[in-house]
Amino acid sequence: MDKDGKEATRSRGVTTPEDISSQDVTFTSPGPFNVRLEKIKDTNESVQSGLTVVPEFPVGIASIAATLAIAAIIIAAKRMSSFVQMGKMY
Repeated sequence: MDKDGKEATRSRGVTTPEDISSQDVTFTSPGPFNVRLEKIKDTNESVQSGLTVVPEFPVGIASIAATLAIAAIIIAAKRMSSFVQMGKMY
């Protein structure tokens, strides 16, 4: 259910003999949702839990940020190295 109480998606799955079931759900928008599991073990029991969907961090932006961070570390290390060498007496 979305924040307005509307059903966002419904999925019917298969449960293994070990009582394990999994579902892949794709949310079309970020925000708060309530996940409700119904008919647990073929009964009328149910459970509900809240979650918040956040947008994925695009891989392209993450790789650019990592490259810039590595470049900054290398430049800072080279500058520190030059300052240390200038301060030495031979």
